Formats: sequence, structure tokens, C-alpha cells
Amino acid sequence: MNEIADTINKLGVKTEIFSNKNIVIEGCDSITDINEEYAEIKSGRMKIEIRGKHLKVVMLTSGSLCLKGIIHSVNFTY
Repeated sequence: MNEIADTINKLGVKTEIFSNKNIVIEGCDSITDINEEYAEIKSGRMKIEIRGKHLKVVMLTSGSLCLKGIIHSVNFTY
């Protein structure tokens, strides 16, 4: 598991999940898809997929994103 975290950190993405209700992603470039059950975030060549229920953006700045809802899974693809 540490190898995955090290790779993500080297790519400049910081992800924090609070319980299963909030996720903060720092180092993101864009939101490529979002609805109440799915969000797709791009960060460089990495794609971050978040699945859950009642997902909504509660904060968006240049390079940072906070989603709120019931988070079921987070998938990182490089």
C-alpha cells in the first residue's frame, strides 16, 4: 500500500478522505465528469474516479476540490 501512496505523492496529488463523507483532492487539473453517483477528476495523466451517492462539489479552487456525499470507492488510474 505504501508503494501506491508514494507513486501518487510523486505525481503531485494529495487526497484526503474524511470518514466516507468528504474527499479533498489537491493537485487536480479538471473535473471531466460529475453527477450524484460518479465523479471523474484529472490530474496530469492520472484519472481519479469517485463512486458514491449524493456527490456534490462543496469547494473548488484552482488546483483543489472538495466533494461531499456518501463515498463508496475511489480509484486511481495512471
